[in-house]
Amino acid sequence: MLIEDEAENPNPKRKLYSCGDYRLNGLGKNQRICEFTEIKSPLFENDDYILDFSVGNAHTLILTSNSKLIGFGFNFFSQLGTGDTNYRSIPIQIELPKLRFNEDISNYHILCGNNKSFLYYSPLSSNLEEDLIKLFRRKEFCDISFKTKNGEIIEAHKLILKYRLNQNQNQIENLKKLFQINQLKNQIKYLK
Repeated sequence: MLIEDEAENPNPKRKLYSCGDYRLNGLGKNQRICEFTEIKSPLFENDDYILDFSVGNAHTLILTSNSKLIGFGFNFFSQLGTGDTNYRSIPIQIELPKLRFNEDISNYHILCGNNKSFLYYSPLSSNLEEDLIKLFRRKEFCDISFKTKNGEIIEAHKLILKYRLNQNQNQIENLKKLFQINQLKNQIKYLK
């Protein structure tokens, strides 16, 4: 995926382009695309622009400035949030849960993983660390990355792997202690 801003336009619109293999309908087109091609849809109104987008393994979600959630692609695990498992070869509007969209729409974010998707609210006063902890309480592997307000990218799998490394080191230390205790018990048996 490629996103482009029209800087010369006083009312800039963002354009989304895709290319690649269409087998899982993850490109927003019905055909194989060999070079970057704009994804056009009547769902994008004249005053609407792409605020945020995220790409999973074979699905894409787009959040627009007019509070629309648009998605397309592979949906076997219901990762598009459409309530079914039908593939979507062209962009469709997805019904949003009842959200507080009277808040600034730019505080909403979408994240796509392998076969999962997240829509979350993060106000300016929010602590990113707290948001990450809430999203990733499970120790499952994800391929999600976050873009912070200052433009930094945080890759969730690196956070999870670091957490797992620390957890595994603790488990190894516990096993070493247990092994030493068992050795000590065996030595005591031989002394008796």
